[in-house]
Amino acid sequence: MQRALLLFFALILWAAGFGQSPKGRSLADWLKQPDSKEKVQAINDISFELGKDNPDSMLLTGRIVVNIALNIGDSLGLAWAYRRIGVAHTRLGHPADSSLLYLRTALDMSRRLNDPAGIISCAQKISDVQIQQGKLNEAMDMLITSLQLSRTSGDKEEEARSLNKMAQLYRKLGKMEPALESAFKSLAIRKELGASADIMLTMQT
Repeated sequence: MQRALLLFFALILWAAGFGQSPKGRSLADWLKQPDSKEKVQAINDISFELGKDNPDSMLLTGRIVVNIALNIGDSLGLAWAYRRIGVAHTRLGHPADSSLLYLRTALDMSRRLNDPAGIISCAQKISDVQIQQGKLNEAMDMLITSLQLSRTSGDKEEEARSLNKMAQLYRKLGKMEPALESAFKSLAIRKELGASADIMLTMQT
């Protein structure tokens, strides 16, 4: 019954023009495939794309992935689905506890699975929620975790993103010198990677 309901909602998304995966299959097409880790990853990717403009759809597809991942025992896929759900709750303006429940669960799972990308992503998203709560010091701890792990794992893109988030947080804390330092470091990495410089902060006093 639950499976039928998930397929029904997926077909609604498909009819509305949502749910095209990077591999060219729609959400409805993927749901017709046998459960597999590839299917979990594909729908997680679709969930990410949907979340850019439609967090409701991100929430729905995240729940679909949870159902499939639990069915086949895909812990990594499950962790990323929990992260998607947590992000969707944040973007929908739901209570912070709703977001943090899923994000912290995803973080714990990512740590057990030794998944650096998952840990970095969860730490950054948790910090976003904590900033909204006014828990700025706790948010900084999360960003430090994200920065350190991105450096250890050699992920320059995430290092730049972590530094940029830290610059914004330092600014909120009234610490302009480390804010500027973090912003310039982030910009330098972006230039090194050949990316645009639009993540540079406008540091206004």
